[in-house]
Amino acid sequence: MGVNIHVPITFDDGEEWLLRIPSYGDKPFPENVTAQTRESEVCTYKVLHAAGVAVPEVYSWGMGTLSKKKGMCH
Repeated sequence: MGVNIHVPITFDDGEEWLLRIPSYGDKPFPENVTAQTRESEVCTYKVLHAAGVAVPEVYSWGMGTLSKKKGMCH
C-alpha cells in the first residue's frame, strides 16, 4: 500500500508550498498505474496554471495517453 508524505516548505520570500513525496510501500504499483498517475498529475498542474494558480511548470515525457483522451493537456 502506498502513501503520500507531505512536507510544508516556506521560502525566504514568505511563499509557502507543500511538497508531496509518494511512497509506494513494499510492493510497487503496476507500471501502467504509475504512468497514468504521473500523467494525471501533469494535467492537474497544467489546468491549475491555466486557471491562474501559481504552480511550478511541469513536463510530460510521454507517459500514458491521458492528455490526448481528455484534451486538457498538450
